Amino acid sequence: MTLTSTVKYEPIIKKIKDISPESVLKMVSNVRREIGELDPSFADGRITTNLDLSSAKDIINIYRNNSEGGCKSCSDFSSDIINNDRDTFFYCEKKEHYQRTPKVCGYNIGFSPELKKYYETPCNSWKPKFSLRLEELIR
Repeated sequence: MTLTSTVKYEPIIKKIKDISPESVLKMVSNVRREIGELDPSFADGRITTNLDLSSAKDIINIYRNNSEGGCKSCSDFSSDIINNDRDTFFYCEKKEHYQRTPKVCGYNIGFSPELKKYYETPCNSWKPKFSLRLEELIR
């Protein structure tokens, strides 16, 4: 019979609105410190220990999606519901007019021409929601 123990990290960040560069940096530091403080008896081979860091990983993924990439992480990325429906149109607040652009695009749901062009790779006006990429933050 093998004994197993699962150690789950409970993040200090509880709500999406609380995610910021400072809170993510603090969380990463806490994870590093707390892993280092695990009871060494877990490492002697008698008990298999599983670390569950899924909550921390989810927070890091949200941070990454808002600090890296193209339009999806830009603070000018916006959306509007069109045709009095639940259809959503996404556009760039800085480069496109929120009323004129859907008309020009024929009120099709999805991305405006500007977003189609820069969705994955940012334009020169790109302003990420979080100012530092994760790798720069944790250096």
